[in-house]
Amino acid sequence: MRKLRPVLEWGWFLLLLVGIAAYLANNVATISDQLSSVSVARLALSGSVLAVGYLWVVELLRCSTNYVGWKPTYRHMFYINAMSQLAKYLPGSIWQYVSRAGFYRAGGVSLANATRAIILESIWIVSSSVLVGLVACALYFTQAQLMTVVLALVVVFIAWTGILFQVTRIYFRQAFWRLTLRVQVVQLLTWLTLGLSFWLLIPDEGAVKTLPLVIGAFGLAFGAGYVVFFAPGGIGVREIVLIAILTLVIPSEKVIVYAAIHRFIWVVVELLNGLIARFLLRPGGMIQVDTSMTPDK
Repeated sequence: MRKLRPVLEWGWFLLLLVGIAAYLANNVATISDQLSSVSVARLALSGSVLAVGYLWVVELLRCSTNYVGWKPTYRHMFYINAMSQLAKYLPGSIWQYVSRAGFYRAGGVSLANATRAIILESIWIVSSSVLVGLVACALYFTQAQLMTVVLALVVVFIAWTGILFQVTRIYFRQAFWRLTLRVQVVQLLTWLTLGLSFWLLIPDEGAVKTLPLVIGAFGLAFGAGYVVFFAPGGIGVREIVLIAILTLVIPSEKVIVYAAIHRFIWVVVELLNGLIARFLLRPGGMIQVDTSMTPDK
């Protein structure tokens, strides 16, 4: 598998390049029209909301370190995530995790606990993105009444919280009620915000009724891109899933342009966060493990 991974990665990149080139050659006029329909104001608003979603992701990572007894400040975790995220586009698709584990180790976290925190955050991201995606898509297609929707969301949230609590209690042999609830709220806000950032790019199809489907499609697309190991940053995979779902209600040529624009905004936000972290938020010292941490009662 180690020898096969580079072949898959480069093969995937070449396939994407060929596909993009072919699409551009056959749809230049359509792409130009779609680009002109997305105003600068929408781009700025989408980027701003996406940046807020990024802040929720940082808090989610901070929760994962809290489970293993490490309590970095939010500023410190922003720095760690911003710097490590820049490595995810390198061939290998693992360098962001290697980088993050290095930061954790420098803070006094054991390699075992650093690994546990990274595994935990990955489980959260994949499971929550898929669950929010499925629920949001189901709400769109069922067109249920408001009270039914609210009741369904409450039931799903309670069940989801209970499952997460039991899994972490068994895994860590401790009870973390308050921390588990915090994780759930952060996960929900993460996918709502990131999905909203994509929806804001859609001009004429941006009716409120499409919002649940867009949020659901983005959650499912992100989860798919996260688990496909040969696509760094989920590039290509995320866009394909978005196109497959959203073309049910939006013309495919439009979804393709919106997905490409959102990917561009995503990369710009990550680069800006890296610059902010590098030059404005460099931690003065590393935070040590809090061995006095006790489980919630």
